[in-house]
Amino acid sequence: MKKNGRNRMLALALAVMMVVMLAACSASSSSTTTTTVSTSVTDENGNTTTNTTTTEVGSSVGTDGVSTTNTTTTETTTTGPDDAAAAEEQTPEEEAAELTDRMYNLYTGGAKGTNADGDTFYFAYNEGNDNLMLAIKTADDSQFNKWHGYLGELDDGQPVITGYSDDKYIPYEIQQNEGEDTFTLSFPENGDVANMEVMDFDEFVEDLVNEWVNF
Repeated sequence: MKKNGRNRMLALALAVMMVVMLAACSASSSSTTTTTVSTSVTDENGNTTTNTTTTEVGSSVGTDGVSTTNTTTTETTTTGPDDAAAAEEQTPEEEAAELTDRMYNLYTGGAKGTNADGDTFYFAYNEGNDNLMLAIKTADDSQFNKWHGYLGELDDGQPVITGYSDDKYIPYEIQQNEGEDTFTLSFPENGDVANMEVMDFDEFVEDLVNEWVNF
C-alpha cells in the first residue's frame, strides 16, 4: 500500500511538472520587424548608385527571459544612363497592348475623319461618362498630337475638351448629319473642320493604336 502511495505521488508530481512546462512553452512568443531604406545618387555622367539597407530586429520571450537580435545588410547597385533607358523602353507589342487596354477602359465609341488639308482626326468618347479623346495626324506625317480629357463647357456654354491635369482646353462643335453615322467636327478657335464617320469600335481602336505605335 505504501509503495502504491509513492507511485501515485510520483505520477502526480510528473503531471504537475508537465503542466508547468506546457504553460512555459505557451507563454513564449517571438516577433520580427524589417525596415528597408533606399537612397539613390546620380552623378554628372548619368550613373545612378542605389544603396539599399535592410535592418531586421527580432525579439522573443521564453523561459530564459527576453532576447533580441539585430541584423543589418546593405546592397549597392549602379546603373548607367543606357541601362535606365533600356529598362523604360517598351517593345511595339507591349506599347500596343497597353494603349489598347487604355482605350477600352476609357471609351466606348470612336469616329475617324479628315479635314480639307488631308489631316486625319480621331475622336473617342464614352457613352456612359464625359471621357473624350482627340488625336490629329497631319497629312505629311510630321505630327501626331493627342489629347485625353473630358467634356466641359465655358461660361457661354461652348463645349470643350478639358485636360485632366491642367487648365488647357479645346473648344469644339459637333453638327450631326440626320439619319447617318457621320458628323462635322469643327474648332471655332482656328476655323478647322473635319468630316467624321463613326466606326466599329474594335476597328477604331486597332486603327488608332497602330498609327500611335508606328508614328
